[in-house]
Amino acid sequence: MMKSNKLMMRLFILGVILVAIAAGGLRAFLLLKYIDPATGFYSVGTNIDTVFNVIVGVLIVLIAAGGIITRKIDAPEHLDSRSTVVVFTSALCAFIYISMFVYGIYSLVSSAKMNYFLFAETVLCIPCCLNHVSICSSEVREKNTPHALFSMAEAVFFAVRIIEVFMDTKTQINASQRSLELLMLCAMMMFFLFESNFLVKREEGGLKSIAKYYMAGLASVAFPIVSVIPYLAVSLFWCYETGFLVMDILECCVMIFAASRLLTLKKN
Repeated sequence: MMKSNKLMMRLFILGVILVAIAAGGLRAFLLLKYIDPATGFYSVGTNIDTVFNVIVGVLIVLIAAGGIITRKIDAPEHLDSRSTVVVFTSALCAFIYISMFVYGIYSLVSSAKMNYFLFAETVLCIPCCLNHVSICSSEVREKNTPHALFSMAEAVFFAVRIIEVFMDTKTQINASQRSLELLMLCAMMMFFLFESNFLVKREEGGLKSIAKYYMAGLASVAFPIVSVIPYLAVSLFWCYETGFLVMDILECCVMIFAASRLLTLKKN
């Protein structure tokens, strides 16, 4: 029965990724052909954006359906790091957090104006990095407060990023891009919040079903494909400025890490 559930979950992940790739490809096409880089508005008379919105809607429905089909699957006692893929992607995230920390220190020192969001993100990079180092160093992490707090720090990191993106209306391509980023960041915040639950003893409030973690993981994999990757792709053609490049790379690394977690998820 567990093998059947595992196969079903993997096939569902593949389906969500395929729909996300279709949406991401269309998004890149819209950015190149139908969105004015100067204003962020769609070209007059364009209807192709409606097709994109429909595909994104289908993607959201699929993610919700993923929660429905996994609602009766018990959550494992812990998330292990026996898979080489999990260790590699976690190490990649740790490296990017270190890079983000160095970038933040440099930007804060060289800037004449204090950026409080960047300051908070730079400080949070330290426990976030330690969280991924602990994943790499232990096949099974103990359920204790330090490990839970390390994982919770990543949820707080993306919560800060959510506030920053929500308040920043000047550097977004348009309202749709801003909405997509907010969806992605909310998914990543919830993903690490639910991951921290695996480091809490079950009687203290750990997850009983895999559904919430599975949905958050699916969204963390899907929405970077729809929002971040198309933006980076069109930036290669100098149509748009890359902006906060290290953050975009970090979000892509978290996407890969979330995918590795879902693909190696199993009953312990």
